[in-house]
Amino acid sequence: MKIAKINIENKDLENKSKFIAKATTIIDTLRLSLDYEAGGEISVNLSDLYRYMSERLLEASIGNDIAKIDEVIDLLSGIKGAWDKISESDRNAAYTQMQNKTAIGE
Repeated sequence: MKIAKINIENKDLENKSKFIAKATTIIDTLRLSLDYEAGGEISVNLSDLYRYMSERLLEASIGNDIAKIDEVIDLLSGIKGAWDKISESDRNAAYTQMQNKTAIGE
């Protein structure tokens, strides 16, 4: 997203669109990977937040609006900060649990 901002500043709209599309794909993948059964209300809230971020990036792309990109960067930084507070062993356990559910077709 930082590169998209630079592209907006440089009036390189083709590359701006490419990098915003990449960021949107990542955010949409995060939303689609949510486990609503295990995550409950947190998953619903994250889904809403991810949807909001995708919409903001679309608006940023249409209007060449750096402030909207900055807003999404800040939101994602907050999520990453929360993720970083989870111990590595807990992250690994969650990943293993997710793999096991996928392997048995849940």
